[in-house]
Amino acid sequence: MERAETGDAVPSAGTDSPGAPLAAVGLHVFVIRDAHVLLLLRRDTGWWDGFWHPPAGRLEPGESVRTAAVRETAEETGLRVESLTLLHVLHERYEGDGRVRLHLFLFARQAVGQARNREPAKCAAVRWWPLRALPETLSGPARNVMERDPHGPAGLTATGWPEP
Repeated sequence: MERAETGDAVPSAGTDSPGAPLAAVGLHVFVIRDAHVLLLLRRDTGWWDGFWHPPAGRLEPGESVRTAAVRETAEETGLRVESLTLLHVLHERYEGDGRVRLHLFLFARQAVGQARNREPAKCAAVRWWPLRALPETLSGPARNVMERDPHGPAGLTATGWPEP
């Protein structure tokens, strides 16, 4: 266990122990150009492998959400995204081990550069899909977000939690 500057023990992210962070934070960035959305075919990540999903990754310690979204998108695709807007929040609790993830789905109003696969160990393909012809193997969370009105208020989904 790490020690904070105060000397107190800091539990690892994603635990349910007292004093633990509420959740690890995942970021998912929808990039849309000319009525097409950029999706990556995930592999060997442990989360929706074999499914198409937007560029995604985790918030690192000390990073802002915007900084992490820009970094992750650039690391995976080479694109520089700007003007991010929150589309959806998914609060997930895994039944088996109680790990908690807070996923923020963002829309990039601007993206500069040419998309390419910069992480072939985690991504089998990068492709622009027509918004009206999304792949059948689109990840469940991405499909949920794509079915929402991008101009409406941000949505919230919670899975794996007992009903209040």
